Amino acid sequence: MKLIFIILLSLSINYLNISAYAQEKNDAVLTAEEILEHADKVFVYPNGRLTGKMVHVTPSGKSRMISVHGSVSADGLLLKFRSADRDDELKVLYKSRSENIWVYDLHANKLFNKRGPDIFDVIMMTNFTFIDLSHASLKDGHNAAIKGEAVVKGMDCHLLTLEPLVKAGIYGRLEVFITKKDYIPVRMDYHDGENIIFKTMSIVKTASQNGRLIPVRYDMYDVKKKTVTILEFFEFNENIKYDKKLFRYESLREN
Repeated sequence: MKLIFIILLSLSINYLNISAYAQEKNDAVLTAEEILEHADKVFVYPNGRLTGKMVHVTPSGKSRMISVHGSVSADGLLLKFRSADRDDELKVLYKSRSENIWVYDLHANKLFNKRGPDIFDVIMMTNFTFIDLSHASLKDGHNAAIKGEAVVKGMDCHLLTLEPLVKAGIYGRLEVFITKKDYIPVRMDYHDGENIIFKTMSIVKTASQNGRLIPVRYDMYDVKKKTVTILEFFEFNENIKYDKKLFRYESLREN
């Protein structure tokens, strides 16, 4: 319960100090697109192997852990999730930072191609959906505009409003706080179809990799359920190379 309170207090404080400013429409859109182009690059992980975990915490303080292993190459991103307490295991294949998502449920021995509203299905009863981890381009999928400026955790940020080009599923408008210094999208507020915030993602920690910063911890908070899911990567191995076959959906059934 203490963890949930701290997160709520942090979110409330961080949202203060927003100042709007006027700008010509065309310039604002152009500037917003440039900012998003930089921010999109932050989500590109280095090729190799990722090792991490998810921890899902309820308001009562009860938590459960899901191990996460990732394989990254120019051919795609393959994430493997395993929950020991529920004996669940998923393989999720993302192709070329897009919404082309394939999911293999090892327990059910079923393969799914997530399309349309299915991309908003939650991953193993956490606060993350399949599309959240696709790292699909924010710039290409939204109309963006600058709403103002903000200070988040002591960092000067641009505040951008993103309207989806194609409205589907539970996601509507996004509000993104992007640091002016390194273009880190430190916070994203997800709105539903009625423009009400229903969950918030924060990038809590970054690490330097090959001369640039990449996110290594995400906190996804569900406003209604008052639950938080923490996704953290703690090991990168760039010496591992993968065969292209690994990133074909037909290979997901293989070990």
